[in-house]
Amino acid sequence: MDPIQQREWDELKAAARAQILGSYQVEETGLQCLARIIVDPAFITLESWRLLRRNTARSPGYSVRWLLWNPERDFSRVMAPTGKLPVERRYRLRSLPPRLETGEAELPPEVAETLLHRLTSVAVPCYAPAERIGCDGVTYRLRTGDYFSGVEYSWWVTPPEPWLPLQEVVDAMLQTFRGLLP
Repeated sequence: MDPIQQREWDELKAAARAQILGSYQVEETGLQCLARIIVDPAFITLESWRLLRRNTARSPGYSVRWLLWNPERDFSRVMAPTGKLPVERRYRLRSLPPRLETGEAELPPEVAETLLHRLTSVAVPCYAPAERIGCDGVTYRLRTGDYFSGVEYSWWVTPPEPWLPLQEVVDAMLQTFRGLLP
């Protein structure tokens, strides 16, 4: 990778991360974000999952909205195509936008309410020191709440022992959400 490709790649990664890690709230009338899970691995697909509740009389219910970025798919866009010199890419007028996969699927109310019950039933301390170091791996983030109150938990690979019940709920939510992918 030459310096120009490295700059393009860094810009593309930053743009993808900014979109996926962006605002928690959903700025759509009648939608409330109840929880968001971010799965942030070192080298593979970056994921954002939102559990939404529609607060409209016409169509109440729950849905899951996802935003995924697979860096492998975008990496080839930065590397020079076969037979073209990297210098030809220097004259691109704008940065490459990341290719994000997005979607939304209905979640049956009984499934959503079971997950929410599990989430609201977990009791973990606000602080639990991590006693590990490392690199690579996966960082998990869970955020719940609204404009008036909320909390975010974050851990790398496995949470501190007092937070293990929270990881069980997050794992169940992710299994359910990923099962909705087309």
